[in-house]
Amino acid sequence: MADNSIRTVAIIVPVYNAGNKIKSCIRSVLNQSFKDFSLILVNDGSTDKSGKICDDFARRDGRICVIHQENKGSVEARKAGIYSDIAQKAKFLMFCDADDRMLEDALQVLIGNAEKYEADCVCGNMRKTFKNIPI
Repeated sequence: MADNSIRTVAIIVPVYNAGNKIKSCIRSVLNQSFKDFSLILVNDGSTDKSGKICDDFARRDGRICVIHQENKGSVEARKAGIYSDIAQKAKFLMFCDADDRMLEDALQVLIGNAEKYEADCVCGNMRKTFKNIPI
């Protein structure tokens, strides 16, 4: 259960049949050097164990909130996260896909740049890998 504290950033992740990839994504968020975040996992009607995986992580970390909804697609899943009470209280919103992994300092760098430049939007680079080999 999420602790509902006001956080600097709310990270919204739509989840649909993400299998074990969602575990890696969640762990990469939890391992961030910047700790003042909420993680909103929107289970978009998964038929695999994705919803249970999300719930298991949420039981262990109060910064995680899980929203379960019927399958409506990734856009509607992101909207469900955006309109949640937790996201509405955050200073920044961030979007991440269920098969993404974030480098340990990603939030620190992105939020630092957003504040330094008073930016409306910041984007990070992306690195593709195949079987843990950079492409």
